[in-house]
Amino acid sequence: MKKIHIKGAGYIGLLLSLLFSVPMVFMIEIANRSSVSEGFYFLLNNPRHAFINLFICFAINMFLYSIFSRAAISSIITLLLTGAMGFVNMSKMKYQGQPFLPWDIYFVQDALRVMPAMQGDLIDRQAKIFLVFGLSIMILLILYYVFFERKIYIKRFSKTKILSKILIVGFAMSILAGFSFESSHRANFFRENEIVNYFWNQGENYKENGLLLGFTINLSNIIISKPLNYSENHMKDINDVLIDFEADNGERPDIIVIMSEGLADFNKVEGLVFSQDPMPKFREIGSKGMIGEVYVPVLGGKTANTEFEFLTGYNIKHLPEGSVPYQQHIKNDIFSLARVLNEQGYSSTAIHNNIGEFWNRNKVYDFMGFDRFIDIDGFKNPFFFGSWMSDKDMMNKIIEVLEKEDEDNQFIFAVTVQNHAPYYIPTGLDEIIVEGELSEEDKEMLQRYLTGVKASDDDLYYLYEYLKEREKPAIICVFGDHLPGGFDMYRTHPYYLNMKAGTSRKDLFATPYLIWANYKEEPKDMDLGANALPGAMLDYADTNLDGFFGYVFNQYLDNDPEQVYFNMSPTENNLINFRETEFSILYDDLFGRKYRFK
Repeated sequence: MKKIHIKGAGYIGLLLSLLFSVPMVFMIEIANRSSVSEGFYFLLNNPRHAFINLFICFAINMFLYSIFSRAAISSIITLLLTGAMGFVNMSKMKYQGQPFLPWDIYFVQDALRVMPAMQGDLIDRQAKIFLVFGLSIMILLILYYVFFERKIYIKRFSKTKILSKILIVGFAMSILAGFSFESSHRANFFRENEIVNYFWNQGENYKENGLLLGFTINLSNIIISKPLNYSENHMKDINDVLIDFEADNGERPDIIVIMSEGLADFNKVEGLVFSQDPMPKFREIGSKGMIGEVYVPVLGGKTANTEFEFLTGYNIKHLPEGSVPYQQHIKNDIFSLARVLNEQGYSSTAIHNNIGEFWNRNKVYDFMGFDRFIDIDGFKNPFFFGSWMSDKDMMNKIIEVLEKEDEDNQFIFAVTVQNHAPYYIPTGLDEIIVEGELSEEDKEMLQRYLTGVKASDDDLYYLYEYLKEREKPAIICVFGDHLPGGFDMYRTHPYYLNMKAGTSRKDLFATPYLIWANYKEEPKDMDLGANALPGAMLDYADTNLDGFFGYVFNQYLDNDPEQVYFNMSPTENNLINFRETEFSILYDDLFGRKYRFK
């Protein structure tokens, strides 16, 4: 095919790359807002923010154009990149109420493992609109390339051409770097153009700034700055403080912890009526011990973050929002409940009835000091609730470990998976019927979910009755990792809508918990954070209480629990000191020199 030569074809290509970037920005704003009309509204009523998003998209396109010298090819690759970002963002907002953040790239493998079970829910009406729009852009770019661009002759390898490419790359990289990293220039630009980095509320951040700008400015949050007073002497001073919170009342029970997937108490949601209580036995067991709500850091997903807070006592809010330490930050041995109990002569076992690679647990549990990890391969002929293994299999495995290691003091940390979305009712179970002002989709989903919770409640009672008859002292702690995912009611039902509007911060981040011992009956009712739960459990058990776990738990005895867990910018001196101390301890262990353990 004879190619034609067009003078200034390179500059025309750059201009076309800019033009092609416009529909891409609109496409990802459809994904960002799950609405075509709101995407238009953002572009038309926020011209500064919209232009910056366009400029970022154009910078990516420019960089690729300098490599391929074809506007269509660079635009197709840019479309695939932004399209993937948009689709992931839309899916995350639906299931977790949180946008696509830079550190989510670490979780691609985990997302791919879950997607086959949830693919029917992923492609909803808005996703179809988004995909059709993206496919339309792709077809236009292919047609442009086939019928026009591939016929153009572009001179290669001249000095002028190389210099132009260097200038284009430099300009594109300076744009991306300028928005990605904190600097006085970026701060001044943001201030002059009324751009606010809502890093404490990423949903608002993406809504106000747009997906590309929101994602780009979050790149600067990947770096964790050390505390101002961080030093070996300061960490020794902290250790001296923690000594005062150690305790030991002599008991050495077996310790069983169950983090129950998606466990939530929907009885507290006003306006909903159920044909039967989904968790009566949970309440019965809890009434004989310690019961309440535990505040967790996530909604509808990222189980590993609640797990991290419980096992370490660290508050994840000291890390960039959306990050997952299991994937990003745990690269060597760290402090944990397992390690503390190992030093007291316990044998520690982690159990998860899913694959060991999920959330990197097969590596993280080793770094936390667990003696062994039993994953899905350790279960024989299990029963599945749809895609997920049953809680009954988990209870049987816990009993098996207790009996096999009966001579030792046991610490068992079990993570269930039965009530993970999508929700399924096996044949033979009586479905719980829900009445109330919910969409039909939410009502059907909630009925399936609650029926699974009722089955889990029965399975928990099975373990409870076993421990009640066991002569050896044992204590059990059960709590939910987060509210179940996939429900539109979090954005539409009055109870949750009011919470999102600001009347309360906790209700989307509160799950039920109980602590019960077979050797004492001392009813208590207390709300606390997931990071304080191990301290509460050890205190209730009358066993050896580590100073750090005791220190975190003690804050909930002296202060409002919501303030202790959620308020990261307190004004009260005691909470200010607590925030500084817990961050220093976290930093020292995950990023510092581990002075506290020398």
